[in-house]
Amino acid sequence: MEYDFPQSIKRVEMGFVLAGGSSSRMGEAKSFLEIGGTSLLARAISCLSLSASEVAVIGLESQQFPAARCWPDLAPGQGPLSGIRTGLTLSKADPVLFCPCDCPLLPPSIFPLLLDNLGEALVAVPVDSSGRVHPLNGVYRQACLEPLEARLDAGLFAVMGFMDTLGDRVRLLDVSQHGIPDRALLNVNTPEALEEARRALA
Repeated sequence: MEYDFPQSIKRVEMGFVLAGGSSSRMGEAKSFLEIGGTSLLARAISCLSLSASEVAVIGLESQQFPAARCWPDLAPGQGPLSGIRTGLTLSKADPVLFCPCDCPLLPPSIFPLLLDNLGEALVAVPVDSSGRVHPLNGVYRQACLEPLEARLDAGLFAVMGFMDTLGDRVRLLDVSQHGIPDRALLNVNTPEALEEARRALA
């Protein structure tokens, strides 16, 4: 399927793949599971590379994936919101792209579209045709860091809870308006979802 692209592709300095997490529902580390001979992690890096000059990995040690720069999460166990905080803290780039390691159907075109949609907002993230927001595939400005840290310090780790505090400073991109189907946002959290992704890419 052909997806929409902005007329000019914006690029940013830094993108991060979020590769932490326990993978409890999968039963094994998701980053290195393969589809068509390519790991989920390598697919995520490739997806971000269209729009980011450098792509690094948060949640792994360098020896686990020497092909890219890897940074351990600053606060393991606090979920993906802590991974976003780690990227914003360590990179100093503005804005920064984020992508989870477990979205193998995600088209690279989504990040130019998100950047084009960001405007003066703090965050731009995709929303599917059902209205579900997918906050880990997003563009985040450095101005998010202070309120994000306040949430974590208060023990509030939910990414959508953080989104709610930003209100109209979050831009939502309706992917269906750009020819991107909902399944492109599939998170591979279970063996069944992994098989679904493999069938889609077969």
